[in-house]
This record gives sequence, C-alpha cells and structure tokens, in this order.
Amino acid sequence: MKKKKIKHELEYLSLKSFVWLANILPWRALYLLAEILARIAWVLGIFHKIVFENLNRAFGKEKSKEEIKRIAFQSYCNWIKNGCEGSKYKISPEKLREMFTIEGKENLEKVLEKGKGVIALIGHFGNFVLMGARLAQEGSPFAFVMYGTSLKKGARLFADIGNHLGLTIIPALPRRVSAQKSLAWLKENKILGLHGDRDFPRGIFVDFFGHPAATAPGPVILAKRTGATILPMITIREKNDRHRIIIDSPMELESTGDREKDILVNVQKYTKILENYVRKYPEQWLWTYKRWKTQPPKRES
Repeated sequence: MKKKKIKHELEYLSLKSFVWLANILPWRALYLLAEILARIAWVLGIFHKIVFENLNRAFGKEKSKEEIKRIAFQSYCNWIKNGCEGSKYKISPEKLREMFTIEGKENLEKVLEKGKGVIALIGHFGNFVLMGARLAQEGSPFAFVMYGTSLKKGARLFADIGNHLGLTIIPALPRRVSAQKSLAWLKENKILGLHGDRDFPRGIFVDFFGHPAATAPGPVILAKRTGATILPMITIREKNDRHRIIIDSPMELESTGDREKDILVNVQKYTKILENYVRKYPEQWLWTYKRWKTQPPKRES
C-alpha cells in the first residue's frame, strides 16, 4: 500500500510539473517540445504494441504496413500535442477562437432551441478538451463526464484545469451521483460530453471495425430518459496546429417498443458514426487506447 501511495504521489508531481511547464512555455516552444517527446516515444517504442495491435485489427486487411506505420507515427504526434495544449490552461479567449473553427454550428443551435439539452457524442479525437472550451465560449455551458483516473489528486488537477478553461468536470464515480449531476445538467439545456468509444466492461457488445467492442449505453439511455438530442461532434487537427470542430447532424433514435432492442440498435448506430470518423481521419484517433480490452465471454462447447 505504501509503495502504491508513493507511486501515485510521484505520478501526481510529474503531472503537476508538466502542467506548470506547459503554462510558462511560449506556444512555439510547447509545440517543439511536443514534437521532441513524440519522436522519443516513437523511437523507444512506447505503446507500440497496443498501437499496432489496434491498427492491424482495424485496417490490417485494408491498408499496407507502410500506411499503418505512417498513421501510427502521426497519431503519436497528434496525441502528444493534444496533451501539451490541454495542459496549457492559461489560454486567452482570443487565442482559443484563433485556434478553432466551427463547422456545423447551426446543428448545435437548432438542438439547443428545443430546450432539452445536448448529449455531445465525442470520441478520442483531437483535442476534445479545448473543443469543449471553445464551444462553451459560444454561450452554452459544456461539461465532460470524466473516467479513468484512480488518482484523487490528479482528478482534482484535471477539474481545476477544466474550471480555468470554462468547463465543468463531472466525475464518473460514484455512479449514482454522476448520473444525477448529468441529468440535472441536461435539464438546464446544457451540453454534456460523453465518449462513445470507451471500453466499457459493464456495457453491451456491438460491432466496431468488424470486432465486438464493449460499449457504454449511457448516451442512449440518457437521451431516452431526458429527451436530449445526441449530437456527434469531433475536432480535427489541421495544418499549422489549427483545429476544426465538426458538429454533425443530430442522431435520430430508433424506437421499436422493445427497450433492450432499442438500446442495442442505437448504441450500434452511434458506434458506426464514430467508426466512420476514424476511417476518415485515422491519424486523429487515439490508437494507444485499449478499445477492445473487454472481450465477450467465451461460449462453452
């Protein structure tokens, strides 16, 4: 237990130190640091195993080894740049507007007019944290449900960064509290960001690149319960480290009268939407993420 506590403390200090460094460096120096870190990670083979396993699972029958290697390296550069940018929370509103353009803003405006709230269906694309901050600038509060950190100090640090950026962070745990806060947020006609491409051990299995992937039904359940609209949105890094937010058309929920079937059909539907984005912008997705970590139980013969 003591070793674990020391490990967590060192991780927190490392994270806090990096955030401090990111905020004192000029933008040009920060991007240079990101490029250096990406090349070091690439040369050392950090995350190579999971990255190439994922890419071969998704594109092994469609793309050459050279193309897969190119996508892998570019994804390294992108996700390290995303991390550096997201750590630099001392960013002016003018700089944020300069960095991000918004495509499909009218889709968001039409949904907000309904007054039922927006479930932003996001994936591990681009700099989704700053995307939320940029959209919040447009006048509608944006919250993310945060998963995946057992480090309490780290979670508080992320929440502080979110506050500096004008975002609200809703911890995924405890689940009941998280659900209550999410429902209240949507009831106030705000934007709730949910990752639709997480590995979710308690979820349902749907097809993702031809393989079963455990997927969270939360976006569909929340939409059906509140009347909120599921609105797919991602952000893409373009030349000169500018970003383009793509707000897609609202996802129409299918309804058959069978609750379980409805959930399955609609979770598959939103998973396919995200898969199509990964196919279109493969270098923008986070291939270091263990999307297929949870496997279906083996059938007894």
